[in-house]
Amino acid sequence: CNAAVSPLMRWTLANSLKYMAIGRVDTVLLRENIEPFLNLCEDEDLQVRRTALLAINSLAHHHPSVILPHASSLVEILYREMSVKSELMRKVDLGPFKHTIDDGLPLRKASFACMSTFIDTIPHEVNVVDFLPYLSKGLSDVNDVQMMCHQIVSQLCSWAPVIILANVSTLLNPLTTAINKTVKEKKNTDVDRTNDVIRSAVRALFTIAAIPEASQEPSIQDLCDRIQAKPHIAAMLEAENLIRKR
Repeated sequence: CNAAVSPLMRWTLANSLKYMAIGRVDTVLLRENIEPFLNLCEDEDLQVRRTALLAINSLAHHHPSVILPHASSLVEILYREMSVKSELMRKVDLGPFKHTIDDGLPLRKASFACMSTFIDTIPHEVNVVDFLPYLSKGLSDVNDVQMMCHQIVSQLCSWAPVIILANVSTLLNPLTTAINKTVKEKKNTDVDRTNDVIRSAVRALFTIAAIPEASQEPSIQDLCDRIQAKPHIAAMLEAENLIRKR
């Protein structure tokens, strides 16, 4: 799309593609004309880029054959958007204190959501070894991104269990940090959100531990035993029937 076109128009084009992908489309025709839409994934406007990524996510879910020829370049775009960028951080003066706004967060969330769909629909196009460093960073990101990455860990345990176990140390460290989060008794919403992250991280850990060959990895088994020995976590897991037995 021509950069001279207004950001609103480019956003509208990307948004139209997202909703069009949900219905019945001529995939051959769309595949032949998809490149201008793919270019929006690298647009200078953040909102346009985010909406374009959401459109790609929708296409990958409903019509993966349309993006398959461009999968490798799209994966590289996703990798670029998964990292925290200091230039997208800005501080807002709220009087008695300053609040930091992360304008890159919606892009990171859209990128990990897109990668999750790729793993479901076109997994052969995802090099798991190349992706793991980005996944590890995502596991240490803000809560929303962490929980998305916990789900991706579970997906990869089914798709590439051997690779997961071979690189398990890069995943266990951020998972351990998430599980050991301190619940600060301030606001009910904060407590609930922290507990959600802890449960999500434990589910991801238990999915790794459920890989048959994981029984040969003492670090995994020891971590499972340690977290279940903590009373507040044990009570949380028992309430949801998440207690794991060897």
